[in-house]
Amino acid sequence: MNKNFKSADFGTLSDGSKAKIFTISRKNISFCVSDYGCTITKIELTDSKNKKTDVVLGFETLSEYTSNSGSFGAIIGRYSNKISNAEFTLNGKNYKLTENLKGSCLHGGFPRWEHLIWNHKFIKNKEKSGILFSRTFEDGEQGFPGNLKVQIEYSINDKNEFSMIYTATTDKETPISITNHTYFNLGGFGSILDEELKLFCTKYIETNEEGLPTGKILNVENSIYDFTKSKKLGLDIQKTKDFGYDTCFVTNALNPTSGLPDENTEIVKVAELKDEKSSKKLSVFTNQEGIQLYTGNYIKFLPGKKGNIYFQHNAVCLETQSFPDSPNIQDFPSVILSPEKTYKAITIYKFDF
Repeated sequence: MNKNFKSADFGTLSDGSKAKIFTISRKNISFCVSDYGCTITKIELTDSKNKKTDVVLGFETLSEYTSNSGSFGAIIGRYSNKISNAEFTLNGKNYKLTENLKGSCLHGGFPRWEHLIWNHKFIKNKEKSGILFSRTFEDGEQGFPGNLKVQIEYSINDKNEFSMIYTATTDKETPISITNHTYFNLGGFGSILDEELKLFCTKYIETNEEGLPTGKILNVENSIYDFTKSKKLGLDIQKTKDFGYDTCFVTNALNPTSGLPDENTEIVKVAELKDEKSSKKLSVFTNQEGIQLYTGNYIKFLPGKKGNIYFQHNAVCLETQSFPDSPNIQDFPSVILSPEKTYKAITIYKFDF
């Protein structure tokens, strides 16, 4: 195998399936990913002084990933975020999903995509190095209609960009929203409350006490959700409902004919995260209509990599996706994928260091 691609055994699941872990490298950036849930376990940056920093939280063993419910680095589908009452109606038919969070369906319910072994093949050309995962989900799996063919591409290039491309087709109309749940810490470890965030988003999705969308899209101006000018994540965090952000913001990448991204949807800059101590910056570009800001509110004394213990606010997630609960909110853009269409969601994480 090419020296920029390494493969190793990662462990065995309870059903006897064997997981692998892959390391893919370019000049100053590398990442590790498992075929178990397309899970990103490491993104490592090498600076001009040859200092290496792993900027994502995660674990060192397969068993830690299988026993943890935080979706660290995992692919999320068929529908990311929440669907209220764990059900929706499409073409006059009611579809019942898994209730796994206070009566709602979170991240597609069960079986979760992150708990499955995916097919894989490597990608290597002048422009990028990466890996392509694929899997077909049967009609009725997780409760959703339609046989869904999915490809997940992760790649890196010499511009220190980590790209994710999600492609899907269906033989029956179905709601879809795919995201990745990587937890970032640009300093490598510790609190992220001093990291500065700028969001190129002037609106956000209002939620109720259960964290479900009310259907209203509000302006961020003069609110704790205003990140239109760069500010520390910890500045207003004590004013949030759960001592942390878990909020979907509206990007400028909305497809004019549908809420679903495709090859014609413009890719726009949606976020910029800076860590002054380490002099690192992460810029986020996407063609998805929403970006979920989550500040690791529910992490509590969790053993992680290199003997570190993870705590609340030790990481921030910037999850590009469609709006939560869209299948049940008529005024939100449609998230229904039809057989004649191809879903193509693109997100680029660009690192400067």
